[in-house]
Amino acid sequence: MSYQPTNKMRFKLNLVVLPLFLAFTCWILVSLFETSITDNLKYQTLANDTQFKSKTVKANRGSIYDSNGKILAQSATVYSICVDPIVLSDQKKKEKKAEDNGDVPEKLESERMIDAAATILSEELGGFPAITMATIMLTGLFGAVAAPGLLKVFRVKDPLCQGLAIGTSSHAAGTSRAVEMGEIQGAASSL
Repeated sequence: MSYQPTNKMRFKLNLVVLPLFLAFTCWILVSLFETSITDNLKYQTLANDTQFKSKTVKANRGSIYDSNGKILAQSATVYSICVDPIVLSDQKKKEKKAEDNGDVPEKLESERMIDAAATILSEELGGFPAITMATIMLTGLFGAVAAPGLLKVFRVKDPLCQGLAIGTSSHAAGTSRAVEMGEIQGAASSL
């Protein structure tokens, strides 16, 4: 036998539940009104106090700090590296003469000097010279292996641009690869 509530029972239930529901809805609406209109400044100030804080950080000239006081950037010694065309042309003549005599070209010696300069700069700037040398060698090897493919991917067709890109990014190992690609690439890579 199934039990069905009578209409009188439904009416009594609605008479109890509906006023409770309306009272609860009114209470929520009054609370929302008080929060958003009446007590607006109180809650806005409370929110701003928890979200925004002002802190004065004393900084040395040239230093940039983050909000925790850690140095993001600071003044440091700047090194200017420049190329003298006269020295380069003299060096090319010496390399050519050394190759004709069967000696070790000075090009390799100049690459060693660049590596030495990089390690010295790394040490002066607080880096690790061993990691610097390893990075220089890995960059050169990666450039020698990947340069032709990357040049095709980026559609670099001008031989001068190819040589400059390889020589700039991958040092002597890249220059040897550029020489294999062509005379212009090799010459531009060795600059």
